[in-house]
Amino acid sequence: MIGQDKILSVLRGMAKENYWQTVYVQAKEIGGMQIFENIREFTFLQIYFLNQLSFYNSLYLDIAMGDVAEFVLEDEIYEDAYSYYKSTERKKKARERKQPPQDKQKHGGDNKDTLSTTDTWLLKKK
Repeated sequence: MIGQDKILSVLRGMAKENYWQTVYVQAKEIGGMQIFENIREFTFLQIYFLNQLSFYNSLYLDIAMGDVAEFVLEDEIYEDAYSYYKSTERKKKARERKQPPQDKQKHGGDNKDTLSTTDTWLLKKK
């Protein structure tokens, strides 16, 4: 019997492949094209595969736009780290949109000379 970890690893590898990325993009654009026979009540594995397709689609777009270096694809740890980075950046931007602008004089003015580790992605192209 094949373990669940092995199945999830195979699905992740499939989602990364050019063939499945093409099918995913075309299914989104055409609308009538289906990846699975069923169109609702997806299984856990189907939802996992769709999530992985979406993740790799986003990652490939970020690589194409130069937001991250292609070598991120060499290891799942790099992929997961980039996914975590993107998630935290999205949450940070959402929090900033919710907060009212603060008075700069009250907090000592602009502090543009300091660089935090969250300002850039470690694997970003230079």
